[in-house]
Amino acid sequence: MADSMNQGRKSKKPFDDNTTIDDLHSIPLASLLDDYEELCDLDMWLELSKLASTALNRGDNSAHRAYKLLATLCSMRMSSDDPADTWHPRWQDAENKMFTPQNIKNDYNSLLSDIVNVINNLALKGRIADIVWSNDRKEYKCGIEAVKAYSSIVLENISKKCDTDNFTRLFELINLLQRALYINGMMGKRDRIPSYLAETFEKFYNFTYEKCIYVAFSRIGELAIGYKIRTWQEVADDSENLVNRGSKNDYPEARKKVWALAAQCHLKNKNTEGRRRCLEEYSNETLGMCEQVSSYAAKASWVRQAITELQIAGGFQDKIDILRVKLRDLQLASLSEMFSYDMPCDLSEECNETINQFTNIGLPEILYCFAILSKSPSIESIKEQISNNNSSGLSVLFPTSIYIDQEGKPIAKTSNDSSEQELNNEWLKSNSIIYMSNLRFFIAESRIKPARHATMLQYAVELRHFDSIVSLSSFVPFGHEHLFSLGFARLWQGDFASAAYILIPQLENTLRHVLFCSGRDSFKFSEGGLQEDRSLSGLLENKRSDLVEIFGEDMVHEIDMLFHYKAGPSLRHKVAHGKLSAGDCYQPDSIYACWFIYRLICLPILHCWKDQVIPQIEMTL
Repeated sequence: MADSMNQGRKSKKPFDDNTTIDDLHSIPLASLLDDYEELCDLDMWLELSKLASTALNRGDNSAHRAYKLLATLCSMRMSSDDPADTWHPRWQDAENKMFTPQNIKNDYNSLLSDIVNVINNLALKGRIADIVWSNDRKEYKCGIEAVKAYSSIVLENISKKCDTDNFTRLFELINLLQRALYINGMMGKRDRIPSYLAETFEKFYNFTYEKCIYVAFSRIGELAIGYKIRTWQEVADDSENLVNRGSKNDYPEARKKVWALAAQCHLKNKNTEGRRRCLEEYSNETLGMCEQVSSYAAKASWVRQAITELQIAGGFQDKIDILRVKLRDLQLASLSEMFSYDMPCDLSEECNETINQFTNIGLPEILYCFAILSKSPSIESIKEQISNNNSSGLSVLFPTSIYIDQEGKPIAKTSNDSSEQELNNEWLKSNSIIYMSNLRFFIAESRIKPARHATMLQYAVELRHFDSIVSLSSFVPFGHEHLFSLGFARLWQGDFASAAYILIPQLENTLRHVLFCSGRDSFKFSEGGLQEDRSLSGLLENKRSDLVEIFGEDMVHEIDMLFHYKAGPSLRHKVAHGKLSAGDCYQPDSIYACWFIYRLICLPILHCWKDQVIPQIEMTL
């Protein structure tokens, strides 16, 4: 897949194809970057690019080509954690990308191998030797030179840091050491580490252990067991000793990495008690994060994570029960940190437009116009709106969202990661929550409420006015006509609490009825061969394609977002479990939901409204 995506992508040409060995020897390779002491390949790239520009300005084309070639080699980004694809372009987009070793011709590989031993700067020497070996594994001499160069860099820098507390560039050194171990292993010497590399590793391992550098030790410890330099038991003992020597006031998230390493080692040694002990300490460090934050919601999040960690460890039920009590207290306290805010929204023009539309027309026409006040937004319009909202870049800063209920419990978590866009429908739902909520607010406040208000000033809308609608609609199951008429009457009369608790529970059975009438089954077979009706979630998950055929993708998406999706209003769940409060029934989401069901029931009879519905409504006036 990745290869096919990159097929049309062109690599920018960073150096002259005519660079020769003479060009390379025209520059002082032995003394090149003598004063350079940095480790970052980016700095080498910039330094060599400056030298190339200087050579070009003085008309030395041979030196310019040589410096440009070396600069290009340093422009590549090395990822030592990804041995399958170690080298990455520094920059790329849909059209172009910078160079990787695969773009270097075999002629250049041979040319570069000839100058490796001439270069004295260890960072540059290691980089060139590594790239040559990456391109051609037969160049084992360059592989050895790369290992020696990386090892020397690490040893030299660690020796300087032993008597100081200067831990800068430590992870760059770990990356180089990891790369050296990998190259050595790939050359068939995984179990035979040369003495100079073993010495470097030992010094680094002991340095991070003695200085209690938690994160660095966790990485070096993983390398120790991965390359069989230390036994599982040795790393487990060292890990526990390190965190026990360290201060309890050190950053808990850093200490957790060492406890996790120790637990992993005990697991490999089948030491169940040791693993449980380390996992308990691991969760204690998570609880220690509560002291790092001031918000009750943040504290609750860390306690919840600690509970999950203890459940994975097993055998800590008493402690979990205590933490659950603490969690509930924190979640309830977090509610005091929540506050609402108002956004100015002038809908007077839209309201007046709706009032004018519903004034001085007959009740049958009013009931028709009410059914077509709006329609479900198209999937394409939703995606376009999401794209416009994401253009601000805030979705990158806040990639996930957590939704809590009225008791402060987290009930849903969504992702805004654009890489998931083409994977499933979850991306669309999680990113359209705000847009759909705003749309429902607009329809409820500027269309539904003004239409109802204008109508009730002209007519006393009652239950009998809806009998003809529900009796003619094929979407109303037999025996449920009175419930729909009653719910619609309550909606028009402003009793939204009654309307919500009457109409919203009818939706699920209505969908099953429509599927049945269209020749599609809505049940499932349970154990013992019994047939069981699917719930709304079951219909949306297993019968979605059938529902889309009947109602269209736009309406099915809206049903999902309004009645089922946990991060949304989830009205079906709230009504079914009695969690929709009286005040919630008067909010835009509930009002819109009741109107949506009215519209749904009216859909199959809109085409014959004039001929069949209007005459029957007029008989009730």
